[in-house]
Amino acid sequence: MNEIVYLIDQAERYFEKKQYEIGSGYYLDAWITLKEHMLENDITKSEDIFFASIKDTDFVKKWVNDFYIYANEENQFKTNIEILESMLNFLELSNEEFIIKNRALCDSYYHLKEYDISDKLYKRLIEKYPNVMEYYYGYGLTLYDREQFMNAITILEEGINKSKDLHDMYIQSAFEVILQIYENLNDIENIEIIKEKINKLRNLS
Repeated sequence: MNEIVYLIDQAERYFEKKQYEIGSGYYLDAWITLKEHMLENDITKSEDIFFASIKDTDFVKKWVNDFYIYANEENQFKTNIEILESMLNFLELSNEEFIIKNRALCDSYYHLKEYDISDKLYKRLIEKYPNVMEYYYGYGLTLYDREQFMNAITILEEGINKSKDLHDMYIQSAFEVILQIYENLNDIENIEIIKEKINKLRNLS
């Protein structure tokens, strides 16, 4: 079995056993080993990764493209940040991969309660990619979780208004968060307005 596949497999085995620190270490070793392999072979895109085994190749490509540790411990979030920042700086990513990895990076800083960094990253991403609803949604959730309700509504509504794709799943999710806020505030008038907007959106689907 390819060494990188082995390291990833070991990480996931330890995650299953809830030995998160060990698992995170294996994931970090897997990325370091893969990056060395890519540098040696002048590879910067995950789609160009190739091993003798097609099965191993496909497995590693999927791991790189989907990478995110579903963390619940400080060590895991720190490993997420280290690997994601390295991937973002090293890999030539597709637009979808770029969005997913940046969202995961912001979320990791947020879960570590490093709000200044997570907020700064989200604001920078929104400024650079004003039509990506997922960034507004992620930022809106972090504000909601900190009970900055009106700021959350402002960000989510800004994303909804700027999004070019009315079928984007994050638009409906954003409306549902806004509805939850108004229900928490017992704002009957706005509850009805948002419910009507959600129904119109569903009819477009």
